[in-house]
Amino acid sequence: MSDESSQATGHHLIACDFPGDNPRAPIPTLFPELLLKIFLLNAEMDNDDPDYSKFAASQITTRHASCVCQLWREVALGSSLLWANLIHVRQGSAEWRGELLRRSKNSPLCVRGKIKGDDILIERHTFMMDLLMTHWSRIRTLDVTFKRPYLFRQEMWAVFQRPAPLLQSFTVLIRKEIVVTETVGLHPPLFGDNAPSLREFICRSISLDIGSRCLSNVRRLNITGKKRDRTLPTLSKMLQVLAGLPFLEELFLAYAFLTTSAPLSPVDLPRLHELSLDQDFDGCSAFLDHVYPQDGCSLMIRVPVNNVPENRVTRMHRALSRLTRSWFQKNKNTARHLGLSITNRAFCVWYNGSPVRHEDIDCPFFDVQIDCENARELAIVLPLLGAFSGCHLNTITSFTFEIALFTSQNSDSNIRQFLLSLSSVQVLVASLDALDVLLPLPENQSQTDVEYLSLPVFPLLHTLKLTKNATHSTRPVEPPLLPFLTWRANAHAPLKTLDLREQPAADLLIELAKFPGLDVLCRPYIIA
Repeated sequence: MSDESSQATGHHLIACDFPGDNPRAPIPTLFPELLLKIFLLNAEMDNDDPDYSKFAASQITTRHASCVCQLWREVALGSSLLWANLIHVRQGSAEWRGELLRRSKNSPLCVRGKIKGDDILIERHTFMMDLLMTHWSRIRTLDVTFKRPYLFRQEMWAVFQRPAPLLQSFTVLIRKEIVVTETVGLHPPLFGDNAPSLREFICRSISLDIGSRCLSNVRRLNITGKKRDRTLPTLSKMLQVLAGLPFLEELFLAYAFLTTSAPLSPVDLPRLHELSLDQDFDGCSAFLDHVYPQDGCSLMIRVPVNNVPENRVTRMHRALSRLTRSWFQKNKNTARHLGLSITNRAFCVWYNGSPVRHEDIDCPFFDVQIDCENARELAIVLPLLGAFSGCHLNTITSFTFEIALFTSQNSDSNIRQFLLSLSSVQVLVASLDALDVLLPLPENQSQTDVEYLSLPVFPLLHTLKLTKNATHSTRPVEPPLLPFLTWRANAHAPLKTLDLREQPAADLLIELAKFPGLDVLCRPYIIA
């Protein structure tokens, strides 16, 4: 940088003999092209703290690298793209941000930042507005969050209607209330129907006309809003939009669809491999029933149950059956762990390749959570367990089971049939309440349960880990555990390992020693 800009930014050129004076140092032998690739990697802002108001790691590293030696400085200052990657609204002084724009020349810009309501940040807000107005046509990435709706100025609508020939990623998030554009449905359309490079479109609490043809090449679409917001796309409108997105790979929708009388048409999304929905039950079931992603598409849904009619449950059952069979058929060689949680708060089924939910982000996920507020709602959705009956669950070797029904409820045939389908489970992670469900049924139960009575659930089970109850009760360990161990021993399917490290089990050690071949893990003892 020049002496003037160096003084303005408070940064000074470092006179350094290293590494040029060290003949054994490998760094001087690096080609300038390789050095630039390293600099560009260090200039990525994805890992920076978005709230950091001074220089973040990407800027500090880049500035210091440009001052190590003459060669490094020539490489850094010779790349306008390097500095174009570092435009952050909240980081650095006004002089430094101006210097970054000067060094970026005409390269595509990467713009990030959060706009807050502090008076001291008015200058930064003004800088961002000037940046959008002046350099919109060369912005490659826009990722901006507004902490309050009033900070989102109406002038931005005019900017977003202008062509964006270089725009690849658009993210505008607004906390709290919805901000409604006054130009929805009017001309000119979003990005002037000219954003051929756009691949990622994310908006929160902001209403934009997403029916524009400029989204036709989008790979990732994420729309979040308030429940029942009338400015966001209805179900029929969203299906129409998706029909025009043949390259879509990831979809996240978190708002309740407004239902209309418009007919709904099925939509094929052959590249969609990740689908997440946070919807009401009716909208979610209708959406899933009309969307056909690629085989094995990961699914994550969260829906509440509020006055759901029986035909809606049937529709959800049909959609989940199709998507579950597709997912499990595609991932049968990698999925080993399954979880079922039924509590007085939610009904949740998830598949994952790891016993810890979503621990491995590379593993395809399948997570269905349905929130329930009373026993009637839970009884309505329990038949959805049948949606998984068409899957070949014999590859599942590890199972997490948690259950805490309402006081007026007992386990039913839906739960029992689901458990019986898990014939290959070897490791069980369960709460104490779950053991009650796994014990043989009393003699006065229906004769249709004879299979459940005669054969232990999980015939290959060899390890049991007891966890705390979902209700956080202080229930003693002995009542459900000892009958469970005795039952399996008498059925010639004894356990080999019992993990009680999350339970107070000191008083049980003498009783547990009566089970031959059982290894018990507890705190602080390990007995065999």
